[in-house]
Amino acid sequence: RMSSSRVQPDGGLELIKALSSKGATLRKLNLSDSMLDEECTEELVAGLQKFTKLTDLILRDTGVDKDAIIEVLSDPSVVPELAVLDLSGLELEADDAEAVGKLLVARPRLRKVWLDDNELESDGLVKFCLAATDRSAPSMIELVSAQSSQVGQRGAIALIKFALAHKSVKRVELNDNQIAEAAVEKIQSMLEKAGRADILGNLDENADDMDEDEDFEEADEGDDELAALTKSLESNLSL
Repeated sequence: RMSSSRVQPDGGLELIKALSSKGATLRKLNLSDSMLDEECTEELVAGLQKFTKLTDLILRDTGVDKDAIIEVLSDPSVVPELAVLDLSGLELEADDAEAVGKLLVARPRLRKVWLDDNELESDGLVKFCLAATDRSAPSMIELVSAQSSQVGQRGAIALIKFALAHKSVKRVELNDNQIAEAAVEKIQSMLEKAGRADILGNLDENADDMDEDEDFEEADEGDDELAALTKSLESNLSL
């Protein structure tokens, strides 16, 4: 574990090379808050293909190449036992969120996913939920965190619908976003009605006056992606 150690690129490269020699013995890798460059990313990608027993991969605020990491993880034979994935602070956008959603389908062992401090916006979170719902096998996902990711009411409602459709979900984190007050009340009502109000983390830093999404009460019927998500949840999860 090297979290918050502020490892520089040169040191990071040597560290990753050393860890790669551990191969199948390495189970948890936390490189958060390190400064890793393209060369470090290449070495990490090569190393991941040796970490056959790795369960936790924490890359929060590391500066690794997000495309290279998502691409290697899209192969379920790489780190096949992966259960915890943190891609916070890697400048993920909507299409990246969709790709991470597909990882949930390809990797049913995934239990916890952090996507904090990214640029997902509501569009990205809806895409994530749509991609993660397209499955034939049950999901084991327990936590999805998208704090500080420019999410408005549309994305928040999508994630709550996703969580309600997956009984395995124990926690949803959406703090420090921009979800309108009416939408916050809506998702709290949805959760309370399902008897699962305790899965939503606190929203103390939610900037409800900055939500730029169209009002959910007006857009609900005309929102094709949210409608597709609801239909997908019903067909794939037999709701």
